[in-house]
Amino acid sequence: MEKISIIIPTYKRLDYLKKSVESIFNQTYNGDIEIIIIDGCKEEDYNSLSEYDNINYYYQEDHAKIYESRIKNAATARDIGIEKSTGEYIHFLDDDDMLRKDAIEKKVKLLKKSNEDINAVYNFVEKSDGSTREIPDERIGQELAYSLITLDTLHPFSTTFVKSKIAKDISPIKKLAHDDIGFTMELLIRTDINCIKEPLTIRNKTPETGKSNSSKKGRLDIYSRYNGLRKVLLSDKAQKNAQINKNILTNKFDNNN
Repeated sequence: MEKISIIIPTYKRLDYLKKSVESIFNQTYNGDIEIIIIDGCKEEDYNSLSEYDNINYYYQEDHAKIYESRIKNAATARDIGIEKSTGEYIHFLDDDDMLRKDAIEKKVKLLKKSNEDINAVYNFVEKSDGSTREIPDERIGQELAYSLITLDTLHPFSTTFVKSKIAKDISPIKKLAHDDIGFTMELLIRTDINCIKEPLTIRNKTPETGKSNSSKKGRLDIYSRYNGLRKVLLSDKAQKNAQINKNILTNKFDNNN
């Protein structure tokens, strides 16, 4: 069976991280799963994870500097994870998120039976309050257009399951504008993507998620970087909607400076 690499950036969240790791070891998938943890802080006692097999742990000083400078992304850590990975498939997971026990099994099965143009899959999300973030049917299959218009993504990293060769082709993520959305853009340019309409990821959000100036600036960079693609793919109405979203985001960014 195919080997799966699960990449987890972490920073000062050992209690959450343990739950994430446990959710991986509870998977029903019978193949080999390697867990790659990239730590941005040496203050936590990660030796407590030594009870688990198949964990590859890395401390990266540059990654720590990224967090200490309060840039709210883990792009460098994910790049390290991609480089170290040895699996045929990669699943990204945030350190405070968890996977349903059948998540990997269902994603592998779906990709194996999909046509060769589909090299990635994502899923619905269960939020910390127990509600499900569902995606309307009309948006499924239109993921790239959605991102171009809204400057956002339908599938955060903790839902993203992709063939390793595609992730390695996109990396380094740290060079992309706004790592979540930038990775989504590059992924959808390279391959079609499928969706499992089930909440296979349990996602927890911190109060800072999506609210930092770097996040807003990243979205503005996304607008500029993919403006040519937007003009080619989208109707006049869709382009106007994208411009409205850019203006709203610009005003929010300016008001916080």
